[in-house]
Amino acid sequence: MSTLSNTVTFSIDFSKSIALCDIPKHRQNLSNQGVYLLLIGPRKIPVHLNKNIFYIGKAISETIYSRVQKHIYSIKDARTISGKQKTRPGKKFIAFRKRIRHKLDNLRIIPGYIDTQQIL
Repeated sequence: MSTLSNTVTFSIDFSKSIALCDIPKHRQNLSNQGVYLLLIGPRKIPVHLNKNIFYIGKAISETIYSRVQKHIYSIKDARTISGKQKTRPGKKFIAFRKRIRHKLDNLRIIPGYIDTQQIL
């Protein structure tokens, strides 16, 4: 039996945090692939992995904007014209949105951009 190993090297450039309620204003900047941290708390509070990061997401086959927009739909329990949910969040996300009362006020993301051209 042989083992195939491969090393992939890339960098992630994290940007300043963006309030979830301001995401539409940043659509152009978030039109790249990458990763993002979904945080609870105002910008002035430092990032602590075990305290205020609710979710670590990846936007590989879509943009960071489109992934975060889906989170906004899930938090707001957005519906289509026919009344169907726009997204189907898991149990933990449903509990989270109940805890924050479906409000975006205290949520932000930190986008991390990956230059896919430099992946070796």
